[in-house]
Amino acid sequence: MNLWEKKKWLVIGGIILACLGFGLWEQQPRELHQGTLPVSQEATETQKRRETAKICVYVSGAVQAPGLYYVKPGIRYQEAIVQAGGMTEDADETRVNLAKKCKDGCQVNVPFQKGTKNKKSSSKGSLAKSSSGSSSGAAAGAAAGTALTGGKVNVNTATAEELESLPGIGPSLAQRIIAQRQKASFQSVEDLLQVSGIGRGTLAKFQDRLEV
Repeated sequence: MNLWEKKKWLVIGGIILACLGFGLWEQQPRELHQGTLPVSQEATETQKRRETAKICVYVSGAVQAPGLYYVKPGIRYQEAIVQAGGMTEDADETRVNLAKKCKDGCQVNVPFQKGTKNKKSSSKGSLAKSSSGSSSGAAAGAAAGTALTGGKVNVNTATAEELESLPGIGPSLAQRIIAQRQKASFQSVEDLLQVSGIGRGTLAKFQDRLEV
């Protein structure tokens, strides 16, 4: 092999080595980039999931709006109570750990001050009883007033006692009148003739004291 051929092969070998070196240099950043991209994307997705994740907690007791709430994981009881509108005036905040962290499915209960819940229940019961008694008394008074003053009785709304106050109507006939109007309201006083036991003669006894 002469000198020229040696030089030729040296040049060719140098070119090949240069190409291989350039190829390796070009490929290395790509592999690094390709290796780090999925990790970055995974971290981003994980962060997004953390930001959008919600847990369900039940806030009960002395709060403005008790119920289920979907909140961020790890928030304090204090924040969950704020979500429920805050504590009521009769809440005993000394008996709840406001710094405790919420977990999915946990209950955040704010106790009432001792005796206040029972007082409220008793007050509501008394009020309901009073209202019921007043309503019943008013209804009874109205019925008695109608019967005593001789005012007209509405055949579609009258009670059995009011109907019995009319001449010729006893308990059984009053019940038949009520049963008939439950099927269909009376359109006129004469519609009472549809009731068994009421004829023209019976109707004439109290017709002038009825209205529809």
